[in-house]
Amino acid sequence: MSGVRICVRCDRPIAGQAVTVPQLFATSGARPDDYQHRDGDAECRPRTLSDR
Repeated sequence: MSGVRICVRCDRPIAGQAVTVPQLFATSGARPDDYQHRDGDAECRPRTLSDR
């Protein structure tokens, strides 16, 4: 595991603090946590066609 956290909202790496998104369907904890940027973080922006 590389330790890079990827935002589930924008699919970009998270450099600073991240919010853990709970996975309600994985109660056993077998799946790794998902992360998202904090609300209002300028780094979190939707992907555009030019990013693909």
